[in-house]
Amino acid sequence: MAKGGMMIVNADLLDARRINEDNYKDYTRIIINSDLVLSTRRANDAMAGLPLIMNCDRVIELPDECEYSLLPINGDYRISGDVSAKPNTILKVDGDLVIEPNADGALNNFSHILVDGNLVCPSKLMGELHNLVVSGETYTYTGDCDIKITEAKLKVDRIFVLRAKPNTIYLAEKAVFITEPDIDVKSLVEKGVRFLTKEIFVRDEYVEASIDLVGEETKLSVIQEDMPFLVGSLSLDERFIETTDGYAYINGDFIIKRESAHLLPKIKKVVVKGTVKLAKSLESEFSKLDVTYDNIKLKKGRDIVGQVKVRIDKALLDASPDGISVTGVTAVTLSKDITPEEIIEKLDFTGIAKIKCTEEQEAAVAAVSEGVAKIGNSSLMNEGMDEENGFGVKDALGEVFGGSGPMDIIKGFLGSKIINADEYVL
Repeated sequence: MAKGGMMIVNADLLDARRINEDNYKDYTRIIINSDLVLSTRRANDAMAGLPLIMNCDRVIELPDECEYSLLPINGDYRISGDVSAKPNTILKVDGDLVIEPNADGALNNFSHILVDGNLVCPSKLMGELHNLVVSGETYTYTGDCDIKITEAKLKVDRIFVLRAKPNTIYLAEKAVFITEPDIDVKSLVEKGVRFLTKEIFVRDEYVEASIDLVGEETKLSVIQEDMPFLVGSLSLDERFIETTDGYAYINGDFIIKRESAHLLPKIKKVVVKGTVKLAKSLESEFSKLDVTYDNIKLKKGRDIVGQVKVRIDKALLDASPDGISVTGVTAVTLSKDITPEEIIEKLDFTGIAKIKCTEEQEAAVAAVSEGVAKIGNSSLMNEGMDEENGFGVKDALGEVFGGSGPMDIIKGFLGSKIINADEYVL
């Protein structure tokens, strides 16, 4: 190949073990984007002498003389005693991996196990997993039982109790809910049903029986017997009081706005498994109530939600004595005459793509922001440039393809070799 070309490889798996550097020495640049790269010490030395940029999640260096095979699984996978694999197999699972109690012999042939999901494994076999990488959670269990993966949040109702299979463990990644009345929890225990989950929500009447359904590592959240159990974000309003009589367990956020101040005395007891979003002006009165929560966020008075562009000037701020909360807006512009002190006192921002403000305002804006992508001079951001050094999209392309003008970039792109593949061998 003529000197000056570039090679780009986009692959889920790149096998570089047998690379011959002579085949690639004429490229001015080689860019590799891959989830997994298989290499050896010799291959690493060869690639070190090439103009190579490698962007990958994981590199596995294998012995030079040993033959390996890859078993890629797109989705969930289960290893039982019946599974056969070649010696020195690299197992890559893009999903959850379940290992059954009789799989000890099958595990011997897996030299590496990569799980882009959760792992469910018998405690006795954890030591048999070689070169294990798990991106999700690892759940262990004891006994000879069946494993079933359910939805992340599992609701146990009367139908589930009737259909539940004996001697079975159900995996619910986030939570299990046993919150309905008249659930025969004891029958689940008698069937040998268990749950693998992070947290289980149970009514007080079920607590004793539910202990045998989960392990000690599972968090147990108890709901008082007569307390309504509500799911999702809820607001304090007339309907909430009519439905609950001010007595509820909320698995979600609880929003209390300034206009709901007259309803605060009607709250008897509320448990919030989430965040209380409270108007700042109600902070003192709220502190006297019987409300427990995981987190609390004080919100300024006026709400601006879900707009594309918003401009906040001094007049709007002066007309909002309790401040302004801006949520889910694409772009916000602050007028230059708003002081940093006023920003801290009267503004907060959540989930904003970019906020245009002066350099003097930046620190104050950052202090009252959550989930904001860009803060600063919008003119530079609109051009896709970095405020400090002006390095933008055109400059980045020029760095990759050579030159700085549009024609240089186009010529570099057309003269490149681009490979897109699931698997590629160098």
